Order: sequence, then C-alpha cells, then structure tokens
Amino acid sequence: MRSTVPAHHRSFAPEWQRAADDCDITAEHIIVKAKERYDTMARQLPRLHLGSYVDVQDHASGRWDRVGVIVGIGSRRDYLIKMGSGRIMWRNRKFLRPHHPMLSETIPRHKATPEEREHGSLVDPAPPHPTTTDLGEKRAANLPRRSHRQRRAPQRLEMQWRTKTYDNK
Repeated sequence: MRSTVPAHHRSFAPEWQRAADDCDITAEHIIVKAKERYDTMARQLPRLHLGSYVDVQDHASGRWDRVGVIVGIGSRRDYLIKMGSGRIMWRNRKFLRPHHPMLSETIPRHKATPEEREHGSLVDPAPPHPTTTDLGEKRAANLPRRSHRQRRAPQRLEMQWRTKTYDNK
C-alpha cells in the first residue's frame, strides 16, 4: 500500500512483522490475565423485580440517598425507576440496591379481615393519635446526648505591645 507518509524501506521487513505479531500476542495475554484477576472477586448481582423498592445512588455525590420503585426492566441490566417525585429514569443495576427501610421508617399496615376482603374495603384506618407521653419520649430519643462537664472560659494568650512578654488571661 502506497501513501505520501514517508517510511524507511526496511520498516516492512519480515523481522519487524514478527516483532509486531509478538507484541500483539503479548498484549492479548496481558488482557486475558487482567480479566481473570478481575473475575476472581467479581460477582453477579441478583435481578430485581417489578414493583420492588430500591435505593438509587446519586451520580454526583455517590450517596445512596434516593428511593424509587422499579417500573420497567431493560435488556442489559438496566431498570426504569420511578422516584417519589414522579420522575422516571433509567439506571444500571450497579447503581441500584434493594431498599431495606429502617425500623423507625416502617408504618404498620392494617391487615384486612376476611369480611373486608370479601366486600373489597381495603381502606387503612386512621393512625391513632400519639399521647403526650409518647411525644415526650420521642423528643427525648431524638435529642443528642449532652455532657454535664463544668465549662470554663478559654485561656487566651494576649500580647501587650511595647513589652517583650505575653500574658495568659
């Protein structure tokens, strides 16, 4: 093949072709070894199901601070997620994990009796109003613990101008 790019007349000699082939084989061997090392610790993430709640990783901060519901499943480990705000987005499986709510987040559900199931009334009753003692306990549980240590004013080093000494106050 001829071109206008200058090349030395020996650059296509058989020994250089063999050297290029050896480099290609070595590079392929390195890639295979790297894949084997990676695959020793890699694991397949389990599939997620429609309607299940998932934590979604924020791409900017890396935090798992969003919760959504799976409303669609793609062909290559991607899922259609509906967020609480109504926004719908595609996310790869590696940025999703099953949502496990904290105990304080769980809301007790009303279990339907057979009569309610038969009549089709599945309305949850209103939650009972908390008493004042319950509110006081919740406030006490949410407050941070404070130290009862006696506090003192800080000792600051003050400099007096026109003298060569410092005073602690």
